[in-house]
Amino acid sequence: MTIHAHSEPGLPRAIALFGYQRHRQVDDLLIVTAWSLVGIALAALTIWSGFGGQIEPVIGLG
Repeated sequence: MTIHAHSEPGLPRAIALFGYQRHRQVDDLLIVTAWSLVGIALAALTIWSGFGGQIEPVIGLG
């Protein structure tokens, strides 16, 4: 006795689902990267404004 599994109808759906998840992971990575850059920019702006907008004397340029 042999067992036959009919996976052909489910295979395209599984491939489409995997492709969607892979695409979503890339989107999530881009969102995290963008928010990280926004956070770094805001931190730098806060530090810069804390020094009165002049950071050159602090790092030794002026």
